[in-house]
Amino acid sequence: MLLRCDMANTGRYALQMDKNNPPPAALLVEMDTARMPDVLLGREANLVAAISRQRIKLLPGEIRTGLVLKIKLSPAPSSTAPSAATSLHSEPAGCGDLVFDTVYIGARDDKFATINYTLRNAGARALSLSGKPRRPSERIVLNVYFIRESKLTRGALLAGGDILEPAKNRDNSLLQPGDAISGEIEISLLDRTAFAPNLMLEINPFQAVQECRYSNNFWLLVPDF
Repeated sequence: MLLRCDMANTGRYALQMDKNNPPPAALLVEMDTARMPDVLLGREANLVAAISRQRIKLLPGEIRTGLVLKIKLSPAPSSTAPSAATSLHSEPAGCGDLVFDTVYIGARDDKFATINYTLRNAGARALSLSGKPRRPSERIVLNVYFIRESKLTRGALLAGGDILEPAKNRDNSLLQPGDAISGEIEISLLDRTAFAPNLMLEINPFQAVQECRYSNNFWLLVPDF
């Protein structure tokens, strides 16, 4: 099957893929499943494989239109529900997996709100909170967005962000399997509107650490005010 599509780099770093530059381990492919041909439902892995064979060079925010992909339609579609986000790499054995455990609004007034959160390592391996050893400036970032409904789209408004700081008493800044880290982030409510009333929290570990999955790095918060 030949498929013509558009591709956008919605990340924070430039993307370059060719025969000498394989796809980065943290690359995540998000698909517009609402407009995906029915024949590809359940064959998301085939689509991702076709993308991985392309020569692609995109700056952050850059869009490439009219990309033509040659997709193999075998084997048969998977019986599992399709995912809107798929990694180009299989899940590594014994990996860390940072997920939201608890999120709530601790305090607020007319202009600001304080969001309390707890993150837990749901994986089977310790996860570093200090980023890459050679690039300590690249840390795990937690972002908060104002969104319209329940999904993070390109129209989301950034409400605030914070860098995860490891506890001083934690050995080697590692979050062991099952351990949790808590914090709070203050956001401004001035950009909240009737068109973007809800909050979406996102853990952004890309370029810092490699997780088992990236599709579980979100938490929807619907304020009752």
